[in-house]
Amino acid sequence: MSAKSKLWIFLGLVIFLSGLCFRLIPHTANFSPMIAFAIILAWYFRKNYLGVVLASFIWILSDWYLGFYAGWELNFLALLSCLGLSRYFLSFGSWTRVVGVGFAASLSFFVISNFGVWYSSGLYARSLEGLFECYTMALPFFRNSLTSTLFFLSSFAWVYQTLRALTPSTRINGV
Repeated sequence: MSAKSKLWIFLGLVIFLSGLCFRLIPHTANFSPMIAFAIILAWYFRKNYLGVVLASFIWILSDWYLGFYAGWELNFLALLSCLGLSRYFLSFGSWTRVVGVGFAASLSFFVISNFGVWYSSGLYARSLEGLFECYTMALPFFRNSLTSTLFFLSSFAWVYQTLRALTPSTRINGV
């Protein structure tokens, strides 16, 4: 097996196991690497849909372990939107794209998941004002989600670039 193949397998396993562990350990509300994992997995396996399958498997397996909750389906749909955005827009050619996809995926997750809270929880009036109140009340969670996504996404990208630079057969033109 080539050094490049070993690197890809190693990175895939680290991302998968880290995603599962981070999802299961207690953390600050919405400060989680799951959106970043979804983005990285969708990029990492961009030539096929293995990244979508792995991210979905991490999410469903951890939700099963934690106990499914009302509205988990919309959160899963929000995760799939993050996967779709990253598959469509992301290439690690520039940090601007990494940050842009991180922001877009966090925003997409925020909009979809909180629409689900507004629609199904009964905590807010079923009106435009109720929807606006729901989104307003969720802004601190969005801040945590965006911060964690950008932090973990930058960390994963840095680890990937570092490992790639340290593995001779993955260097481009010997650089």
